[in-house]
Amino acid sequence: LNALRGVLRFARKRKLLTHDQLADRLDALKTVKGSRALAGRMLSPDEQRALFVACGEGAIGARNAALLACAMMGLRRAEIAKLALCDYTPAGDGVNAALSFVGKRNKHRLVPLAPGAVKAVEAWLNVRGRVVAGPLLTRVSQTGTVSYEGLSRQSVYDTLGDIARRAGVSKVTPHDFRRTVISNMLDMGDPGAAQQIAGHENIATTLRYDRRGERAKNAVAAKIDVPY
Repeated sequence: LNALRGVLRFARKRKLLTHDQLADRLDALKTVKGSRALAGRMLSPDEQRALFVACGEGAIGARNAALLACAMMGLRRAEIAKLALCDYTPAGDGVNAALSFVGKRNKHRLVPLAPGAVKAVEAWLNVRGRVVAGPLLTRVSQTGTVSYEGLSRQSVYDTLGDIARRAGVSKVTPHDFRRTVISNMLDMGDPGAAQQIAGHENIATTLRYDRRGERAKNAVAAKIDVPY
């Protein structure tokens, strides 16, 4: 269809068609509607546990677990790479631990952290230290030496892929972590909160991340009251 439209517009430029003829022919090229299988998938609880086990031990393991926890809270790769130490607020005085940062499209986001994510971040900060400002997640040498140089988007991508390979979790992309957390939040019955945590302007965008499949429909159908 795009090729045909291009030919018609080229013919109009060569004055082989009038403006009205071009409009009529373009209008005749109707878009083909259809649907395809959704990209990506949702990680199972067993797969998520296996991923944390595969993070390993030592300084690299602590950093990887914190990185994985951020991914499982729905952060994008670029957002994880840009996190600074000051973006993390620990729990205290009735305030939940959270990450506060500027994400995609220059939008500020406040992401409360799940208890497991807090443990992972705190364990990493015990290794990284809390005094030196800079990136929250930094590079770590093979000998366990922590630098204060940040990670790139590609480093985040490669690290998540390496963890998945060691865990034996196949056919998973970094964005599947985001799909998983959004699907889990939708399962909790509060799409509005899922939208805010994901940082979407439109709830329709959030719903496109739903990968629960038949399980969600079956769960809802089981709750419908049919008074037979």
